[in-house]
Parts: sequence; C-alpha cells; structure tokens
Amino acid sequence: MENKAFLLFVLLIFFLGRDYCQTISLPQYNVNINDTSTSGLSSGGYMSVQFQVAFSSIMKGAGIIAGGPYNCAQGKLNTATTTCMNPLLNKPNVSQYVSTTKSRSNSGSIDDYNYLTDQKVYLFSGTLDTTVHPPVMDALNQYYENFIDSSNIVYINDMPAAHTFPTTDENENKCSQSFTPYISYCNYDAAGELLQHIYDNKLNRPSTTEYTGKVYEFDQSEFLSNPTSQSLSKTGYVYVPKNCDNQAQCILHVAFHGCSQNYQAIKDQYILNTGYLPWADANNLIILFPQTVNSISLGNFAGCWDWWGYTNSQYDVKSGYQMDAVYQMVKRATSGYISIGAPTNLQVVNVTETSVSLSWDSVSQATGYNVYRGGVLVNQQPTTSTNYIDTTVQSGTTYTYYVVSLYNNGESQPSTSVTVTTEGNPPPLGEVPNFHSTDVSATSVTLSWDFLSGAQEYNIYRNNTQIEANITTNSYTDNGLTASTTYSYQVAGYSNIEGVGPLSNSVVVTTDSDFDCQVYKDSNYNQVQNGRAYTDLGYTYAKGSSENMGLYNTFVTTSLAEISQDYYIISDTCNTSN
Repeated sequence: MENKAFLLFVLLIFFLGRDYCQTISLPQYNVNINDTSTSGLSSGGYMSVQFQVAFSSIMKGAGIIAGGPYNCAQGKLNTATTTCMNPLLNKPNVSQYVSTTKSRSNSGSIDDYNYLTDQKVYLFSGTLDTTVHPPVMDALNQYYENFIDSSNIVYINDMPAAHTFPTTDENENKCSQSFTPYISYCNYDAAGELLQHIYDNKLNRPSTTEYTGKVYEFDQSEFLSNPTSQSLSKTGYVYVPKNCDNQAQCILHVAFHGCSQNYQAIKDQYILNTGYLPWADANNLIILFPQTVNSISLGNFAGCWDWWGYTNSQYDVKSGYQMDAVYQMVKRATSGYISIGAPTNLQVVNVTETSVSLSWDSVSQATGYNVYRGGVLVNQQPTTSTNYIDTTVQSGTTYTYYVVSLYNNGESQPSTSVTVTTEGNPPPLGEVPNFHSTDVSATSVTLSWDFLSGAQEYNIYRNNTQIEANITTNSYTDNGLTASTTYSYQVAGYSNIEGVGPLSNSVVVTTDSDFDCQVYKDSNYNQVQNGRAYTDLGYTYAKGSSENMGLYNTFVTTSLAEISQDYYIISDTCNTSN
C-alpha cells in the first residue's frame, strides 16, 4: 500500500511538471498569423497538405513525412488505401489533383492557390516505407511543382526509413521499424530539418535536447461543438517557450500526429519525443499539437485525421469540421499579435573597459525598449530612452547586442545587431560554467556548457586526456564510445591572449548498454516455459524485475520486454523512457 501511495505521488509530480493537470482555454500569443507553418506524418502529413492548400493565405510552408497529394482520396476510403498508399494498379492522378485545386480556389472553398508560389515545402519518404509507398510521395512532389518553384522544395527520398518519424533519439525504435509509437532513431532530425527549410535556414540550432518551456492542455471544444462526434478530441496540446509566454514575438507551427499517434494512443510521446521542442525553445516557436480521438461510429479506429472523407464531403476544404476547428485554433493563438516595428539604426556610440553605450532611432507607438546582449536581456526594467549604457561588461571582451520595441508588454522583432569589443585586456579565464551531459547512448555522450566570458574556443578532455580543441559552440558530442563504460569529462576555455584556462568540474557518465531489446507476447504459461518468467503460489512473475504478471495459466497473456540479458519487464515496447 505504501508503494502504491508513493507511485501515485510520483505520477502526480510528473504530470504537474507538464501542466497537464488542468485544461485551459487556448491563450492568445504575440504571433503573426501570416508566418504559420505546418507538418505531419502519415494522416498528419495528408492533413498538413490539406491545411496548407486550403488556408494558403496565412501559410509560410509545410513539412510532409509520408503523406500524399491534395484530394488524393477524393472522398473514398478504397482510393485512400490503394491509390494514395499502395498504388500497385491505380497511380495517383496528379493532373486531376491540380485541376481540383484550381477549381476550388476559383470557387472560394479554399484560398487562392497563387499564395503557394513563394512557400517552402519539405518532403520525406523512407525507402522502407510499406504503408505510404514512395511513389505516392513522388506524386506529391510533382503536385507541388505545379504551384511552387522546385528550388523551394526539398525532397528526401534516399534514407532507409520505415513508416515512422525520424529522430536523433537513440531511445526510440530502429529506423527500419514501423510500430508504436511510430517514432524512430534514424540519426536524422526530421523536425529540425523541416523547420529550418520552411523558415529559410535562418533558425538557431538548439544547443541541447532539453526544453524549458511548458506544454499546456487546452479545450478543443471551444473550436468545434461536440468535437468527438467528428473524431476530434476534447483536448489538444500546445508547447510554449518561456519567451512566448512573456509576450515576445513568436512563430506558430502546427504539428499533426499520424494514425495511432494521438494522446489516446501514445500519451505525450508525439509531443515530447519527435524533436520539435528544442527547436521551439531556440527560436521562439509555439508548437500547436491538435488531437484526434478514435471513433468507431465514423470508422476511424486509429484516430487518423480525416483525409478520405469519414466526416463529410467537405473534409478537405476550409469549411471541413476538422479543418475549420484547427484554423480557429490558429486564429486564437495568433490573436495577441502586436504589430510594431523593430528599432532601426542601432549603433555603438562609446566604448570603455567597463561600459558600452548604445543608441537607436525611436519607434512610433513604442512604450519602451529592451536591450539584449548575446540573446540575454540586459536591462532589468524596460527603458523609455533610445540610449542605453551597459556597465556589466568586462574589459577586452566581445559582445553582440540587439534591441526590441515594446507595446503592451509585447516585443517586436529584433533590430539588426551590432558587435563590439571593450577596451583593455580580457580578465583571466575562469572555469567554464554549467558543464553537464545532455544525452547519453551506447556509443556517444553529448555535453553542454554556458559560454565563458573571454573564451574564443573550448577544449574537451576525456579521462584527463584532451580529445578535441577549437570548439566555438557550447556543446560537443563524443562518438565512437564503448557501451556500458564509464567516462569522465572536463572542458576548458581558450583565449588567444591567455591560452588555456582552468579545467571545469568533472562530469562522469556511463554509456548505455548495447543490448538488443526484444518484446515477447505470449501466455503466462509459455513465458514461464521459455524461461522469461517464474511462478510462485499460483502467480507469474517476470524474470529479473519480478513484476507480477497475474495468474499462471494459458489464458492470461502478457508482453515482456527483455531490456538487458535475462532481465524482463512488463511492457509492449522496448522504449522504457516514457
């Protein structure tokens, strides 16, 4: 009983940390609706195409993983499962889809297709995908080329990936596997690559795989009455970086899950494990995760998005139930947009060993300004002046500044930046701060640290031996390691004047096991007979973990995952991190 109470307490803390304990009304954020983008896998890929095409006037671009052309299914389930997934006999008719798009555009049921012209599109089709076969994605590429210049389209179709969402997380399924949660380690960051392409390769690459914003659960019934009647869940989720919660100007991206990937099926794995969140933090991206729900009455047993017409014949135009609901979510999330110009003519007017003086031109309607140094807010309170003196600098050190305008607590886009080096010699190098590990696998360790004032580069040490120098970022991945082995790391700053500074604190890390996990689903009787479990007083227990599997007979079936040699846990997946 005490163990159960403790487990309940741990679970409560787990969910409180993710803000899932209370469903809120979707907030308004300082987001320009015309910078909206979308992406998705499988049915989410098809939904992303529909959403981009139907609401093209507000879209920046789309990323499609294993989807297909607009209106491919033409309202028919049989067409969806053949032509639009496995076109052995009937190939996708691209010219017909293009004609339908133009006809609907002219009628007003979708936005003017000319809005697509300058948008960016990212496409991914794994060579091992046997669910949505590569020829379907080829047809989608051809479809887009009728509206978008090929230079704006990136098509990745040479990677040996199954029907899955590719990530760099080694804790996920193998890239060649297509089973729940349909997220795999492919040593490829699909979320990051598609976001980079959509936003003109101007995004900051995350320095860590961790995230610092919040996931909020919001009420989807505000956007569609009785949502479950149209296979839309009552609740959706939105990830909001800290800056966006504080009314900084941000960007909205809509991420559609695939079939069997809604919260009902895999909880928050699509939200947390697909790789969107570190990119969101690094670039002020709000990620909207609308949710479906399984529906027996509609024949939508796997919680797919409606791309074949199970709701009604209007499923892929602006008035479609799911389409309009998500659009209303986008309108709500972007309704706090503050349209105010960024400061111009930012310049350095004076530099000493201990101060940097800045000035810029005033912005009409601005109620104040914030000054950022190296991306970190410098002024404790907003300044109403168009001048600022930073007295927290060190001598002989290089800094980069930008300024933003404020209006009703919201921020404009950043001004152009200026870089300046203070006078005098730099201070002695200290220890590199906040040195820690951010990711560990069987063969690699990823390390991160905060930038050290005065350091131009960094050296990495493993087991007291230098293994890398001339690092200019604040992270490093050590590859080619041995599984189940302990390593000790340190980092030191380097400057051209002082050379190498003192070593940091030590970070001791043990690499993961390279054991190939297997899942065995069988009756409790057979699990015991095959040496994966044992019996005691009529009950069955997993070998190693001793988890109770229930009665020892041929009727009770249990899935056991062998996560290390002769160590079994009750689980239907090898992903034990969720």
